[in-house]
Amino acid sequence: MNERKTEDIVEQRLRANEYYGKDSLVVVEKQKSDLPRIQKLLENASKRGQGVGKPEFLIRSSLHSDFIVVIECKANPQKHASPTLDRYADYAVDGVLLYASYLAREFDVLAIAVSGEGEASLRISHYFYLRGAPRAIGYPQARDIVSFEEYHEAFIHSDAKFRQDYSTLLDYGRSLNNLLQAKKVTEAERGFLISGILIALQNKAFMQSFRVQGTARQLAANPLGTIRGEFENAYLPQDRTEDLVQAFSFISHSPAIAYLGSYGDIADLTSIESMYAACSSDFEKADCVMALSMLESGRRNAFYSSIKGDGLLVDRAIKMVKARRNS
Repeated sequence: MNERKTEDIVEQRLRANEYYGKDSLVVVEKQKSDLPRIQKLLENASKRGQGVGKPEFLIRSSLHSDFIVVIECKANPQKHASPTLDRYADYAVDGVLLYASYLAREFDVLAIAVSGEGEASLRISHYFYLRGAPRAIGYPQARDIVSFEEYHEAFIHSDAKFRQDYSTLLDYGRSLNNLLQAKKVTEAERGFLISGILIALQNKAFMQSFRVQGTARQLAANPLGTIRGEFENAYLPQDRTEDLVQAFSFISHSPAIAYLGSYGDIADLTSIESMYAACSSDFEKADCVMALSMLESGRRNAFYSSIKGDGLLVDRAIKMVKARRNS
């Protein structure tokens, strides 16, 4: 039997689904990858126990860089899968799951096993192997090879991916809650802040833009506008929308300013300084004053002198900062 015939069948399907399209962002590689990150993971993934693993196909996309497809072929359909799934060199499913187990140390992986030399005898099996997972999960809904985008859409909407994301989200939520608690953000505000972030992240435009916000003010203001948009898209009554937006409005002030004041760079501190004039309440102004405690002493004191007398809370905040900084 000739395994090259099986590989040719796979290649025909890949071409039919535009994996090799002129404007495709998908990269199809055979037996080795030009991406060092992938090749390093395959260094010890040989089906025979020693050496480099060499899958028939490795497929990745620049659009979804953490998701890859690996395909293993066998000519004989009777060599599709062993009962124990540990005869890596002899069976298609066994071999592709071995490769996927190594790749899943850093990627979410779709593993595809193909066996047979012709359409009549062809067998195709799909498995998702989530990054860091102990084992693969069957994906029986897929019966043939489809486009990379269809695979990725199926993956991100799968129950397995949902469970993984939910678990990761809970862990992150706990860590974020502890951090905000240490920064003296109230329990009520912590709840609104975390839920507000989750609401904003449902918006694809926000997902793509929040990483490139140029200033602290933009970063803090952007979620609030997105949250309003999500409420409006849900067709909530106008008065209910306004009440909810008001509840979330603190996001553009206290937590973001306090965090950037403690951990931001000089550009963030400069942004906070410029935000002071736009603050609409004494509480917001006092937040800015406290956040600027890390500013260079001469510049900080000059700024404090310029706003001294701008309200009781502002003066108290200046006094507290100076007491802490002994300046």
